[in-house]
Amino acid sequence: MSVKSSQPRHSRSGNSPEQGSRISAIAAVALSCVGILIIMLSLTKLAGDDDVFWHLATGRWIVENYAIPHQDVFGHPYPGQEWLPTGWLWDVSTYLLYSTTNSYLPLQLLPAAVWLCMFTMLAIVMVRKNVSAPITIVILLLTLVTSFGRMRPRPLIISLLGIVLIWFLFLSFRSNWSSLKSLYVLPPIFLIWSNVHLGVIEGLATFFMIVLIEHVYALAYRKFASQKSYPFHPLNSHDIKTLWFILAISVVAVCITPFGYSFSLCVPTYECEHASNHQGMAATVFRHHTPYGGIVGI
Repeated sequence: MSVKSSQPRHSRSGNSPEQGSRISAIAAVALSCVGILIIMLSLTKLAGDDDVFWHLATGRWIVENYAIPHQDVFGHPYPGQEWLPTGWLWDVSTYLLYSTTNSYLPLQLLPAAVWLCMFTMLAIVMVRKNVSAPITIVILLLTLVTSFGRMRPRPLIISLLGIVLIWFLFLSFRSNWSSLKSLYVLPPIFLIWSNVHLGVIEGLATFFMIVLIEHVYALAYRKFASQKSYPFHPLNSHDIKTLWFILAISVVAVCITPFGYSFSLCVPTYECEHASNHQGMAATVFRHHTPYGGIVGI
């Protein structure tokens, strides 16, 4: 009943090596075209995006003061209001990127580089799974079309990249393209991610659900293997324990921020702020105006 976990990579595919090479070549061409479109779209997204300049202003303040603010240093209506810039690492990184080059071009190309990484991982998975070339191209194009509104230099793109990377690393391990040890890169990723964007919570939840499903699947397989057929072999006990261990380290890594325990309070605050903005608060609070006049020339 059991199937060894060391199956050949393409054991379920009837495609010949020549067909696989052809699919890879077509996918590479499609990915190149998508990459060009991503760069073109990214170059038109900076103008009128006040969030970009708020992140730059925060990064400049941190660099100039050698400290991370715990109070609102820009808001006009409520000066001194408690404020935790959870994306401080993104703010500092983008400001240094701008100040070093004295150009907005690197900020405009940054989303293109991030999205190209995501599309590359998607294409690699489909090529390795021997997905047909037409389907590969359609999926890449559909993903591109549905991503138009997210190609801006905002920390959200790091959360999207992190979630895609989690799935890519796990699928690579589960498909025998890499070993379980490759997943040990996740805790350092979560450490950086937690200081860039609160979307790290979604990433951690994604990883938790993956580990939980694998654990439940392994238990169900051992209990009902003689009664049902299963599409793939479950992980052994050692691998399950290793996944839980990596998850535990990742949870600890997420908590390592300059704000300590207060970081856990940012999640409901973040959600409440967005809910308030959707109710029209953004139209009356002046802190949404661009404060970065020194750079923009306003």
